[in-house]
Amino acid sequence: MTEPSSPRPPVDLSALRIDRSRDAVRPRPAARRLLFGLFGLALLVALAALALRFGRSIVPAAKVRVATARVISPARADSILTASGYLVSRTQAAIGAKVSGRVERILVEEGSTVERGQVLAILEHADLDASLRAARAALSRARADVAESETILAEDERDAVRKRSLHDAGIGTREDLEKAEAKRDASAARLEALRQAVSLAEARVRESEETLENMYIRAPFDGTVISKDAEVGETITPGGMGAASGRGSVVTLADLEHLEVETDVKEDYIGRIAIGQEARVEVDAVPDRAYRGRLRQIIPMGDRSRAVIQVKVEVVDADESLFPEMSASVHFMPEGARRAAAEERPRIYVPARAVWRRGEESAVWVVRDDRVGAVPVVTGREREDLVEIREGLSGGERVVLDPAADLSEGARIEINGG
Repeated sequence: MTEPSSPRPPVDLSALRIDRSRDAVRPRPAARRLLFGLFGLALLVALAALALRFGRSIVPAAKVRVATARVISPARADSILTASGYLVSRTQAAIGAKVSGRVERILVEEGSTVERGQVLAILEHADLDASLRAARAALSRARADVAESETILAEDERDAVRKRSLHDAGIGTREDLEKAEAKRDASAARLEALRQAVSLAEARVRESEETLENMYIRAPFDGTVISKDAEVGETITPGGMGAASGRGSVVTLADLEHLEVETDVKEDYIGRIAIGQEARVEVDAVPDRAYRGRLRQIIPMGDRSRAVIQVKVEVVDADESLFPEMSASVHFMPEGARRAAAEERPRIYVPARAVWRRGEESAVWVVRDDRVGAVPVVTGREREDLVEIREGLSGGERVVLDPAADLSEGARIEINGG
């Protein structure tokens, strides 16, 4: 008889589970490859950055000298001589009074246009008014005395004639005739004295009128008031230079229709210009226009210390944009030059040392940050050490002077000077 088998112990199925704890932290083959790829890419980028950084320090920058492409007006480009100076009015004066006095009224302001003889200011003159009235009254009295004396003389003249008739007829005495004639002569002398008194009174009236007229400050010429030098209540003194001695003038008047540039020309260059020579005048305050000028005067006196001679160039077509004391440049044009510089476009010039040529082509090296690039250009006329650039540059660019033969596009440079 078979013995019944003993029951088997239960099987522990947990031991059959797959242990995934290591797989959870161990990358899969595909993820591992991606991770290594990203790491390698980052390493390459870092190495490239290091190479670029250290490469710059290893490869030395080319040292160059640079200059700026200049924009020059046509007048300056064509001129044979250029000089700088200031605009002045050919006729300009500080207008004061002939006598001292206190300002009662000022009838103009800065910018007022006045005509010759127009009253600019009036000084206080109440006392002179009284003096003039007294002088005129004395003149009237003197004239009345003359009229009275003329009447008396006429009567004495008739009496003397009557006494002579009686004397000639044997009726009157010689004594009566002599008395009548003496009285007539005395009346005539008194009349002459009174007439001289009238002349004196008239002179005193004219003197008072002239003194009173001096209280009215008038414009000596047509012009424009460019400054007020005094105010109402201030004292005007001929030759005064300040508050201590009184103001010397009330206003400053200038003829703005006849302006000219006063400038100095070096003695070495004075032979290049002549009276009547055409010039172009450029004013800093009016950059978009060039004015026509003409050499009006060469002052026949040199300046020993500076070796210059002063010249005056009149502005032929001055307008309301110009005022005295503005800075200006004068470009003396060669004989026969008639080109209207104001109608031409400004020109661009660079030093001749900046232009390099290869066959029929020309170019310049332009600095951009710390590197250079070649820019093809079309050149024009040459003027002294400058070359006109007609195409390729707009002005203001920095160009390399005397570029080395091995200079390449994009090369790093170090500016050594200008």
